[in-house]
Order: sequence, then C-alpha cells, then structure tokens
Amino acid sequence: MSPYDEPAEPMLDAISVRNRHSERQEIDVIVVESEETRFSETYTVEPGSEISEKSPVDSSGRYLVRAVTTDGEQEIDTTEHADGDELCVIVRFEIGSSGGFNPPSINSYQDC
Repeated sequence: MSPYDEPAEPMLDAISVRNRHSERQEIDVIVVESEETRFSETYTVEPGSEISEKSPVDSSGRYLVRAVTTDGEQEIDTTEHADGDELCVIVRFEIGSSGGFNPPSINSYQDC
C-alpha cells in the first residue's frame, strides 16, 4: 500500500456484547460512518449472557462502533482492525464483573 492509498473499508459482519456482571445491563450499540448514524439499538443483556447482531450495516465502510452503558463507553474504529485481505470484522464488547468494560476483541477474516 502506498502512502496515498485510502485505508481499506471493512465489512462489519457482527457486533456482540457479553455481560459478565451479576446484574442486568442496558447497553446502547451505535455504528457511525462520516458522522451519520448507520445503526443504533439498545439491548438488555442478562447476567452471564451475550447478545449478537449479525450484519448491522449492509455495506463495507469506515465505521466507528460505540457501546455505551451507565458505567462507561468504548469506541472501535473498524478500519484499524482490517488485516490485509481479511476485511470482514466482528466486534465483541464485554461488560466485566465490576460493571465496566473489559478490553474489546476485534476479529477479522476473509469471507463474510
């Protein structure tokens, strides 16, 4: 890639949120591209469970994925995690046992 090439535009294949806290958690999941909200949903995640949203957007793009609870917020830029020709991205957020976020996990692969 030359310094003049645009960064790859990955396909956001899925977003998941796991709740390891002992209490139910309300979480807002927002996907933004160029300051425009492309996806927004509020989930109630029971203790010890996980929600998953397949194909939250319908095309590849330069997405910021944000997860927000009353205890904090995390934001992931999907373009920073596309790996070569592995342009399909899954973003996994995790609410820890203390109620705050654990570090997210981002996986990329070839075939969405």
